Amino acid sequence: MFPSTTRETHRERASLAPDVDAAFWEFSGAVFAEGALSEKTKQLMAVATAHVTQCPYCIRGHAGNAQDVGATREEVMEAIWVAAALRADSTHTQTDHAFEELSAEDRATMAPDTSDAFRTFTERIFDDGALSERTKRLLAVTVAHALQCESCIADRADHARDAGATDAELMEAVWVAVEMQAGGAYAHAAIALDEMEDTDD
Repeated sequence: MFPSTTRETHRERASLAPDVDAAFWEFSGAVFAEGALSEKTKQLMAVATAHVTQCPYCIRGHAGNAQDVGATREEVMEAIWVAAALRADSTHTQTDHAFEELSAEDRATMAPDTSDAFRTFTERIFDDGALSERTKRLLAVTVAHALQCESCIADRADHARDAGATDAELMEAVWVAVEMQAGGAYAHAAIALDEMEDTDD
């Protein structure tokens, strides 16, 4: 399903739109450079985001990058759990559209055991562990932007600020989401190029 990427694949992609390719890699380098956030934190954000954009190329690449800059397996797994929590939360948030006339309290009474279990799950994700709560809250901001969940973005930004995140850190977290959306599309060009090659044969 997903053809492997090789140096030849990268060269072909670059040759088909060289100016844009060069501009993207310059942008990507700026996003992942040390700044208000460390390179390690940004790579962990990328791992989390890749799991909600479901890009296998991005997952493999950024998991390796995260380890290269010092992330442990435990930190990578906690980043993935943040992604899982946000993906579930963004789905749950959509009940607002299905039950516009009901309050959040009313909705909770419809399946109270499940609602309580979900709340416990999502709260547990953000406990200090291999990653601090503050780092996890910043990861959640990145993932919320990739999910394009309006209320999740607002809530997670507030939670990150409450945990001590600065505006500069929040903005860098957003830029990681932007890069990952573009990078995921770029990575999947391998499929299109592979398909076109098969068609030419």
